[in-house]
Amino acid sequence: MLGLEAVLVYGPFSLQSEYYLAWVDRRGADNLSFHGGYVYASYLLTGEHRTYRRDRGCFDRVNPDEDFFRLRTGNGSVATGKGAWELAYRYSLVDLRDADIQGGFVRDHTIGVN
Repeated sequence: MLGLEAVLVYGPFSLQSEYYLAWVDRRGADNLSFHGGYVYASYLLTGEHRTYRRDRGCFDRVNPDEDFFRLRTGNGSVATGKGAWELAYRYSLVDLRDADIQGGFVRDHTIGVN
């Protein structure tokens, strides 16, 4: 199996991508190969940034500059905290078709607000 990963963080914008290729050796039949990957882009509307953990090979959680809350204070006014808001997009695919194996092909788009 071969996997490649790339990450870019530029302030509140981040881009993450991974591609993998897997080979399967079979006795008495053709060898197989399958592949897939994704591209994920996000933008933190409130200005925070995503921290990449090199020791684990993944992003850590986002720490908001200000907690999200809304409450009434003792004098009757309302206090709020905006939290951290993120717009995200992901495109991914996996191809599990080769030779006599027809495991399928999937491609999808995901859009979210976190």
